[in-house]
Amino acid sequence: MSTVVAIDVGGTGLKGAVIERDGTLRVQRRHSTPRGAGGVAVVEAVLALATELIGIADEPAHVALAVPGLVDDDNGVVALAPNLGWRELPLRAIAEERLGLPALVWHDARAAALAEGTLGAARGSRDWLLVTIGTGIGGAFVSDGRVLLGARGAAGELGHVGVMPDGPLCACGKRGCLEALASGRNVSERYAERSGVYGMRAEEVLARACASDADAAAVWEQAIDALARALAGCAALLDPELVVLGGGVSSAGAALLDPLAARLAQEVRFGPPPRLRTAALGERAGWIGAGLAGWQAVGGAAEELATWPA
Repeated sequence: MSTVVAIDVGGTGLKGAVIERDGTLRVQRRHSTPRGAGGVAVVEAVLALATELIGIADEPAHVALAVPGLVDDDNGVVALAPNLGWRELPLRAIAEERLGLPALVWHDARAAALAEGTLGAARGSRDWLLVTIGTGIGGAFVSDGRVLLGARGAAGELGHVGVMPDGPLCACGKRGCLEALASGRNVSERYAERSGVYGMRAEEVLARACASDADAAAVWEQAIDALARALAGCAALLDPELVVLGGGVSSAGAALLDPLAARLAQEVRFGPPPRLRTAALGERAGWIGAGLAGWQAVGGAAEELATWPA
């Protein structure tokens, strides 16, 4: 039986899977992302994981990669992924030459949106927004059931919306981006700057905030405020019925949703704010979405893929 190799490329980790046409998961693999070693090293790590999975797969038909940054899905080019050190990277062409299989490259948030809309938290919704909060912050806008790409494939780059003039420096080179205030990595870094305590993950910063650590509470409150401002802008422009929050930071659950809903209600003045919901597929959304996209490329019908086990 033919299979698709699907890989979700994150700033912290690489998650890969071999998936059959009916959604049966044959194998999963995880590796760390060698981000500190530079962009070429990250490419090599992605290709090494793909090679490992192809060697395990039965009749691999396609390789599907979900990647962050500014991504031209049609041509498989990553225009810019600052967290990975990539710029104008023809990733699809490189993958096809090195792996010997057809490949596709999708923006990771759009892949996750395909997964959550087909099988997860947004199933049945037509107009909604996915926000992924992890090492960076990504987004995908879904309008009338279709993921919006924009003129250059850059639609949904919510992480680089400015929310604080003269705020902290973002990896993209601009100051005051949402990502610089509310991503998991930057929550950790901003806490370290305030407290002098380094190495805390965002989840640990939140735990300290809940335990009345003043520095942690200030950092978390600023992250919530930044998210609310960005989402209020999205609500004014696109009127989504639902916002689905994914990525590692979304595992905070009510500690994220409750204050964010309250703050968003203050920011949205034209009608009710969109409903908030955490992603149903969690960290699996990226590679599940890549797998769905891979099987679509092979010829799988939407109705058939919607029957995959979630």
